[in-house]
Amino acid sequence: MRFSLFACVLIFVLVSIKGGVSETIEDYICSHKFKGCRIDYKTRSCNLEEASGCTNPFPYESMYECLQDFHGKGNICELYKPCKNKGICSPIITDKHRRTYKCECSSTGFYGDRCEIKCPESLSARDPRTFPCITI
Repeated sequence: MRFSLFACVLIFVLVSIKGGVSETIEDYICSHKFKGCRIDYKTRSCNLEEASGCTNPFPYESMYECLQDFHGKGNICELYKPCKNKGICSPIITDKHRRTYKCECSSTGFYGDRCEIKCPESLSARDPRTFPCITI
């Protein structure tokens, strides 16, 4: 019982000291170290930074990625062309602020993360991976 009361008081003190508005308990428990870049729109520059926490707050892993995006050349779909077999690529940002892509494979005759797997001859409605293979 003492430990629980002590832990609550400690968390309350930490939250009070840090301002407590946007921090969570995980911010105090997690001590993962992250390095990355983000765009500082006030100074119109990319900044290489370090942070600690549970999740990586940086949308860019390197200064190169940041600068490419800042200058309008960072479209991951155009740079890497990850979608195969006429799949349509859309750049997205994950809930963890990571830049990635999504391939739309409908009507290509292929499925998979990169439209790399040929659709089977007989389709099963029970396999959701092959849904892009079904044409209406």
